Amino acid sequence: MTATTINGASLDYTDAGDGPTLVWGHGLTTSRAGEDLGNYFDWPRQLERIRVVRYDARGHGKSGAAGGPEAYTWKSLGHDMVALAESLSLSGYVAGGMSMGCSSALYAGLEAPDDIAALVLATPPTAWESRVAQASVYVTLAEVVRTQGSAVFADLMAEQGQAMMPPFLLERYNELAKTMAGQLAAMDSEALANVLTGASLANLPDRNVIKAIELPTLILAWEGDKAHPLSTAETLAELIPDSRLIVAKSLDDLASWPDTIAGFVEQHGAVAKG
Repeated sequence: MTATTINGASLDYTDAGDGPTLVWGHGLTTSRAGEDLGNYFDWPRQLERIRVVRYDARGHGKSGAAGGPEAYTWKSLGHDMVALAESLSLSGYVAGGMSMGCSSALYAGLEAPDDIAALVLATPPTAWESRVAQASVYVTLAEVVRTQGSAVFADLMAEQGQAMMPPFLLERYNELAKTMAGQLAAMDSEALANVLTGASLANLPDRNVIKAIELPTLILAWEGDKAHPLSTAETLAELIPDSRLIVAKSLDDLASWPDTIAGFVEQHGAVAKG
């Protein structure tokens, strides 16, 4: 692991594997380590085929916090993704991520379409009209953190986190929410409040803007997750001309994601260098 300063924040990242390059962002209030607990993407297997740059977003994991809530909106985090790739002299790479990282990658694709060859959008979150209610939740949670601290927020997530998982994941990841809550409790309260407030301010671009995306796009979604509704993924698939939507309805479906991602990166990211 190494770190570099991007837009005022020290971003900790890993750069491993050979071949076409994928730059990947994780979800809200988690990290590379937290994502690995879920093991949705089996990165060691992917590294046998492609190069993967993964990083902890500002204010998350091993990366530093910098800036107020506006620095944590999806558009700003997408700018961080582009800047990190530029610092590594990457071109022709595939930008991707899960949830918050998915949204960051989408904004990165709009910012740097000449450098990004394709997009991988995994578990797109609430967006547009459905974002209003979710934004209100984040405002409330940010206030909890500011007044009561990260540990109280972590306890809430331990109690409610499993309710946000797709039903087919509950048996396999019965303790996942509790384990991740332990990581949340260790987060700096001020940074976490800014992260959550930034999430309340975030939304995907206007639908007409998304219609103009010309990058090949792989969309991965699952059913039964209110924070990542299938409707967002379906709308993205309708809007982006060169897109493919894959929906996981079982653990067997989910197990196919790593090879699907690696194959997509091999197909579209072959000109990556840096």
